[in-house]
Amino acid sequence: MAAAARKPKSGFRVFPLYLTLIAAALSFGFVFKEQLQIEAEVGIGYWLGIAGVGCVGVLLLYPVRKRYPKLAFLGSVPSWFHLHMALGILAPTFILFHAGFRTGSVNAAVALVTMLIVAASGLFGRMLYVRIHRN
Repeated sequence: MAAAARKPKSGFRVFPLYLTLIAAALSFGFVFKEQLQIEAEVGIGYWLGIAGVGCVGVLLLYPVRKRYPKLAFLGSVPSWFHLHMALGILAPTFILFHAGFRTGSVNAAVALVTMLIVAASGLFGRMLYVRIHRN
């Protein structure tokens, strides 16, 4: 089958829209961070932190599912990979909003920068993987 005749899977059409929505939310949050007045210790800021950590916890289940075939009842490995990619972008978004797009200490700054490096490396790795296996 010719490359032009192949139809992309639905996930490949949805993912760019997902990335666009996340980028728009991050842009909005960064520009209006003072007006949002999100505090990490109370209210929505607290729950955004909980949601971010929850996403990270679910993210860690992908390598477990991939490694143990007996967990096939939990879903296919490609489905888990797509969930892993989606949550790998959503978790840092929640945590950035939780932190109000600023850091309060050196420890928080190191944790935030490390998380952003890991998320960026995942995006870069995925783009590289797609380009390598395109043909």
